[in-house]
Order: sequence, then structure tokens, then C-alpha cells
Amino acid sequence: MSPLSPRNLREKCFCVTNVADVTPRDPILEGMFKLRVLSEWTCQGCQQVHTAQPQDETGLQLQITSPAGPNTTIQSFVEAYFSDVVIDAECERCKSRSNRRRVRTINAPPEVLFIQLQRFERDYNISTGRFTTSKITKDVPFGQWLDLSRFAQSQTFRHPGSLRYKLSSVVAHQGTLNNGHYIAFGQGPQGVLKYNDSRVTKSSLSEMLHPSNDFTPYILTYTICESTTANAETTRTVAMEAVPH
Repeated sequence: MSPLSPRNLREKCFCVTNVADVTPRDPILEGMFKLRVLSEWTCQGCQQVHTAQPQDETGLQLQITSPAGPNTTIQSFVEAYFSDVVIDAECERCKSRSNRRRVRTINAPPEVLFIQLQRFERDYNISTGRFTTSKITKDVPFGQWLDLSRFAQSQTFRHPGSLRYKLSSVVAHQGTLNNGHYIAFGQGPQGVLKYNDSRVTKSSLSEMLHPSNDFTPYILTYTICESTTANAETTRTVAMEAVPH
């Protein structure tokens, strides 16, 4: 199995959330890692609004496209996730079919937010008649802070800065799609530490945001700011109670 495959990355980096997946309705794990998302789209013909059932995610899985645009940052990919296109969607009322713009909103924010940068690209080779998969190595700038308030469903978090996350760790990879090496950075009371196999060394926020030696960030972990924790807990409780068991 490729070390950069989605399954392998999930096994390496999402082990805690996998435990949450097999633990039925554990409120502690749900509160820490589960991102509950609502989605809806509107039929342009009859204006019928279609709302899907709440979906629990183990973070944001962002498809990184290539080549990079002039202003391509992590924020642009987050915006694309919360407003994407559903191909050939059928309206339940008028039965018309077309591509629809789907809008997602955060129904219940997690305390710990995982972001997986999906750096895989498949190309069809006409001469061989086969698909080839390659690693996308382009730079995707991200910062120490991430504000998701504009994507919140609750008015409590709609004000800028009211749903703010701080970067706590980064997992990066060096090499090709089929082989290479992982390192990680963690930010805590002792500052930024770099984890390279069994070696743990002091690092810096600059290196955490811009890993050297061609290391490409794959997994970003953000922790919700303390000022929003109380509001998040209230919103999460209301959201959980509103969903049928």
C-alpha cells in the first residue's frame, strides 16, 4: 500500500478518531473530534431547498488541485469545501437534473480539528490506456490561526473570530507517492518540537509552517481557542439533542 494513500494516512494520523468511529456515541470523543456538517442546495427551477441529514466528519479532507493559483492558500481550499458542486443532482419536486451549488455549514464544531490535504492526482495516459497517480507537491500556505466563523450555522459563531482555531501540530512527508519519510511538529507549553523517528528536537513556528528539505505538509491539527470553548460546548449539546437517535 502506498504510504501516502488515504487509508494509510488515516491509519497513521487518525487513530484516535478511528476509535471514535467504533465507539457508539461516546460524548467525550464526539465533542473532541467530531465535526458535524449540514449541507443544502437550491433548485434553480422551482426554488426547492434540499437539506441533507447532518453528517459527522473526522475533520476536513481538502482536495489539493494542481497547478497552484496566484492566491492559493489553505483558506481557499476550506472555502471550496464549504461551497462545492453536486454533479447531476435531481430535484425531488420538479425532477429536473443539473449541477447544483451545495453549501455546507458547521452544525457542531470540534475541539480538535484535523485537516487532511489530499495531495493525490490521477492522470490518464492515452498511450498506455492506464491511469497514473502522482503526488502534488505544490506549496499551500497556512497560518497559525484559522477562523471558521463564516461557515458556522449558529449565530453564536457568525461574528469574525468567534470560531477561531490555533495550529497545534503538523505531519509532513518527504519523498514520492510510493516511498518516503514522515516527520511531525507539535506546539505546546515547551514551544515547538520536531519529531523525527525517535529523535525529538527543538524547532520553531517558522519551520512548522514551512518545513525544510522538501517536506510537504499533509495533516494539520488545529485546537479551538479557549474563548470559544464554552460557546462550542453549548452549541454541540443543542445540536446533538436536535438529531434523532
